Parts: sequence; structure tokens; C-alpha cells
Amino acid sequence: MSSANTLISMKIRRPLSPEEVVESARLKAIYDQRKSAAKAVGRSLTQADVAEACGWSGQSAFSQYATGKVPLNVEALLKLAKALDFNPSEVSPRLMSTVASVQSSERIHPTIA
Repeated sequence: MSSANTLISMKIRRPLSPEEVVESARLKAIYDQRKSAAKAVGRSLTQADVAEACGWSGQSAFSQYATGKVPLNVEALLKLAKALDFNPSEVSPRLMSTVASVQSSERIHPTIA
């Protein structure tokens, strides 16, 4: 495959919005706090530990969220909140308002089964 074809076939990610960049920074800060707290009591916390707790195959998934290479989504945020024990709204009020909006809509217009 030529280098031109390689470039065309590569998936180009969109840049994160300023709000998504802030969310990534908040996530990283929480991780750093949890890591320091674990170290203070003689334990360790690695990105691989967090990824495993989220059900992901490797630490790169967590790293991409924490460094802002990939924007957070609701599913990832909820998994990370459980793994690192934080309120999801601390990291992304934007995503959690979306969840609240959907839940509110479902209460008003319940799905008929």
C-alpha cells in the first residue's frame, strides 16, 4: 500500500472542544488524586487497573480519555466514575445533563413494551 493510500485510510479524529479538553483534565486530576491516595497507604493504582475495572482490554483506552485524545462519552464516564469513585457530574456536567434530559423524557413519554 502506498503512503498516500495509508494516509487516506487512517481515521482522522476531530479536535476536542474546549469543554471536552476541560473534562479530560478533570478526569486526569481525579485519577492523579486517587493514585496519590493509594500510594499514601502503600498501594498502587495504575491506568491498567482503571482500564480493567472498566472492562477495557488495556490501559490505552483510559489514557486516551485522560489525555484528551478521545472525548468522553456517557458510557465511558459512568464506568470511570464507578472505577475511580467520583460523581460523574464532577467531570462532565455536559454529559450528565444529557443523561438527565433523556431520563426526564422517558418519564414523560414512557416506552410502550
